[in-house]
Parts: sequence; C-alpha cells; structure tokens
Amino acid sequence: MITRTKSKALRSSLAPSGGATVKSAAPPLRPACRNDPFQVLDDLCVRAIFMLLSPVDFVRCDAVSRVWRATVRFNLTAYILRQNLPYAWENSRFEGMDDEERIREFKRLVFEDEAFRLGEATWVYKYPAAQFSSIAGDYVVWHKQGEAHLQWQVLTGAGESGQQVGRTHWLELSRLVQTAGPVRIDKLHVNEDGVLHVMMSVRDSLYLYGESRKYETLARQNAVFSLREDRILWADTSTLLPRPMIPLTISNANMYYLDAKRPTWQGGLGVTTSLAACSLRTGKILYSTHLLNQVPSSILESDFKMLRLRDSEYIIHLGAKPEGGTQHSISPNVAGFAIIDATTGKVIQHFRHAGMRGQDVCPKSNSSTFALWSPPAFSLAVEPSLPSTLGLIHIFTLQEATGKFALTSLTSLQIPIHKVSNTFAVHPFTLRGFDISHSRLRTVALEPYCDADDAAGGTYFDIGHGHRFRVNAKYRASTRQNVTLPPREGAQTTEKGKRRPCNVNLSGDSSLVMVDEKRVAFLDRVSPGTLWVFSFGANW
Repeated sequence: MITRTKSKALRSSLAPSGGATVKSAAPPLRPACRNDPFQVLDDLCVRAIFMLLSPVDFVRCDAVSRVWRATVRFNLTAYILRQNLPYAWENSRFEGMDDEERIREFKRLVFEDEAFRLGEATWVYKYPAAQFSSIAGDYVVWHKQGEAHLQWQVLTGAGESGQQVGRTHWLELSRLVQTAGPVRIDKLHVNEDGVLHVMMSVRDSLYLYGESRKYETLARQNAVFSLREDRILWADTSTLLPRPMIPLTISNANMYYLDAKRPTWQGGLGVTTSLAACSLRTGKILYSTHLLNQVPSSILESDFKMLRLRDSEYIIHLGAKPEGGTQHSISPNVAGFAIIDATTGKVIQHFRHAGMRGQDVCPKSNSSTFALWSPPAFSLAVEPSLPSTLGLIHIFTLQEATGKFALTSLTSLQIPIHKVSNTFAVHPFTLRGFDISHSRLRTVALEPYCDADDAAGGTYFDIGHGHRFRVNAKYRASTRQNVTLPPREGAQTTEKGKRRPCNVNLSGDSSLVMVDEKRVAFLDRVSPGTLWVFSFGANW
C-alpha cells in the first residue's frame, strides 16, 4: 500500500513557482507602488527584515508578486542558508547552483522541516508480510518465510530500466537456485544500486546407488541478483557444516563475510574465522585476512556496519576489544569498536569506548565524519551515572595529518521516554527524532538547552579507561507530534483532504531506524512481520 500527498497549506506556500529566472547580480527593479514596502525601504533594510524571517515565511514571500519573487532571490544569501539549513550548508549542497536551483532546493528542504514539525508524512509505505527485509537508497526488498518469491519496490526516483516507482515486483526463488526441495531464506541484503544478495538454505533428497533409503542433504546457496538489470550475477553452493561463508554486509561494489573454514570445537565456543571480501558482481575473492580470534555463537549481523566516507569504505565492528596486533574479539559487555579498512581488511584503529552492540552508525554526507548514536540503554554502559533518559552522539572525524579518526564532538540528548514507549531513533546530524508511544509514531523536536553544570564549567563524561570528554552541545525533547497518514484516495466529500491517524503495533521485538535524513523505518518482527517506511521528502 502506497499513499502520498502533502497538506494544502504546505503545497500552496512551498511549491516551486514558475516564471523566468531572475539573476541576483543587482537589486531587482521596483515599480512605483504606494502599497509596496520595498518602494519605501532601501536594500539594507529589506535584507535585515529577511534575515529575521522564519524559513517558511521567507518562502511564502516568493508567492506574493513578481517583485517580491525577484527580491527573495536577491536576498537568499549564504548567511540565511547557513543559519536556517546548517546541515545542508556544511554538505556544500548549494555549491554550483544558479538562483533558480538554489531557491528550489531551499523550498524543498524547508518543506521537509515543516512536514516533520507537523508530523505530516508525504509518502507512507506498508509491507504487511516482511519477516525478512532490507532497505538501501530507493530500493526495499522483503520476504515472508514459506513463500516461493521475494518482493521489492523502487520507492522514489526516476525508476531506471523501466522500473515503475511504487510498483511491487516479484522475484521467484527458482531464478536464484535450481532445486526441487524447499528453500528457506536466511539473510538478504540490498545496496543503493539495486544489487541483491540472498543466502538460502536448500534441502534436497537423494538415493545412493544400490540403496532404497532416502538421504536428506542440506546445503547453503548464495546468490547475487541485479534488480536494475533483472538478471542473476553469480551463485555458488556450499555445505552447511562447517559454515564457510557468513555474510555480514555489502557495499556498492563488494560483499564482506566471515570465512569459517577452520573450526575449533574445544569448549564449543565457536570457530576461528577470518574476514573476507569478494566482488559483488563477479564473486571473485579479493582477500581473506585473520582478524577475529573467536566468534561466539551469539554473533549478530548488526555488529558490523558499512561506512562510506567520500571515496573510502570502512567496516565498523561494534562490541570489539583489542587483543594485540591486528586481532580483536567480540564481547557483549565491552564498550568499544574497531575500524576496519574495507579495501585491505586490516584493523586500522581501536576505540575502547562508545561502541556497544546494536548501536547506529551514520556517515555525514560529503565528509570524513561519522556519528555513533548511543540510545539511552547503551549510554548507561558507557557512563553508569547518566540518567536513564540520556542519549549520546559521538562524532568522529578523520584527521588528515595523522590519518586516524578522533573523537571531536560529544552531544547529549535528554529524551523522556514514556513507560509504554521503548524505542527511539534520531538522525545525529539533523537531530530529527522519532519515538513510539501508545502505538503512535511521533516526531520529536529537539532544542538546545543549558543547565547548572554548564555555568560551572561544563559537563564531562567518562568515555572509558579514565578519559573524560566535555559535552559540546546539549539537546532535549521539547514537543512531540503524532505522525498522520495522507488522505485516502477516492475518499468521500467529508473525508476528502483529511489526514488519517497512524497506528503501529509496538512489541518487544520492534525497531525504529533512520534510513536517511528524511525517512524512518519501523519494523515489527512479530509474525508475520510488518515494515513501515515513512518519508517526509517533497513530492516534486
């Protein structure tokens, strides 16, 4: 089910206007009109007024008249962009744009902020049977166990290769594996280019020569399929025990997995394993390097996060502690993480704090900076004296002089979570937050604040092993707004244009994840599983 719209007020005030492009090299011409304040005030006064306007009011001025429209373009300065859209400005999103493109991008970003503030999602996707799901970029893939096919969609964009946006496509499992027996999906990943990796367990029956007894064989099939090109790229079959290939994550070009060819059964703790990489399009092995001493049987897929910073790729291994050399092991009670160079498979750096299992890693666009978001439950492990509603955002930046990452900023978030709400998600750079309470998804506005500790010299947290770091910024939840669904298509006159409430099923196995700066995904894993994707992006 796909629904999309936006409110009439937002559409009328924020939609891009037509007309010829007006250059901002000189002040616009003003006709003689007694009612036009621009005729009385000079350029400096007009610019001072525009600097005091809110982003929505600034955009609304663009729809008053041609003279105002030209004046808006002339006064859309770098100061206004940097003041109202700091994240977009830091990403150099406005570089190389002319006046018309700049005002169009400004309107789009202002619309997203206003839609988030009002809780008015413009696109809502609901997938009722999604026991397995993966989302990256504009591609989402889901599967219900027991079905003989996968389903996938292109959420937004142009829909390359004739792929219709919002249309559900089916991918039969018979195209991925040739077998007459039952097939079970174990894992699936999709990347931003629409390349899908599927790991399946295949059970076949065979009769040995001269015997009438039937033998059951269990094998694991790995297949890589291009959704954009509608063809299989490669596939291989391997025995299930010992497990030689445990996929972890994929990038746009490679797939990374654990190579467990040397089992060690002493104590039954796990297997000695290595980190390996192969080409996503050909399956050719690129490297296999011994990194992990022991992998417990409780290893989670979420322990490994793919991180892309400009032209470099890294793997963040959460819950890792150093054990000398380039080796490290996993411990569920250790706050630390390792940064692995995805090109060579070598550990380039260890941190003994902040990296608990299950945390979110978010890269900053067009930069060498990433954030590690610690929800309240994980923040307690870093600093036990913290209040239970305090989350931490660790900002790490690559230092050009040393080639190492360093903790450059620490932001604290005070998030009063309701008793019936056990999930919260936030984008660490735009500070757009979401939570769920009483089966309602809500947007959470975060505002900066100061307390008594700031006046006394600032707040310091022990980030591990006696290292204290000062909090650079503090935010707290101020207002919450229930997310509403767009009006129902084909509704009656009384319901036409009226937004609808959104109810989600909150359970103990639910998760809320920020897909990007304008989309959030909610997954309820209780059978048969339901995946919601809410987008607050503009429709134009």
